[in-house]
Amino acid sequence: MATVISIIFVILGVIGLFRLPQTRFPDIAPPTVQVTGSYPGGNSETVLRSVVTPLEEQINGVENTLHRLQVTMVHSLCALSLKQV
Repeated sequence: MATVISIIFVILGVIGLFRLPQTRFPDIAPPTVQVTGSYPGGNSETVLRSVVTPLEEQINGVENTLHRLQVTMVHSLCALSLKQV
């Protein structure tokens, strides 16, 4: 009897899944990674060469990923935001 009830629930679930409008599905936010770095006493160009460029090379070296990289720099601080698309 429990098997029959389980099968009925599965069938009703599959039917409901296909009848559910796409607008009713929850929004799924893509994973985001935030990396911050600092180079005390360095100007923006030094931070770019010493911190940002090596990080970008390592991040771009990850295989089988599609991502969007955003870099923000202010004086001796930098922030890299990596969002998977």
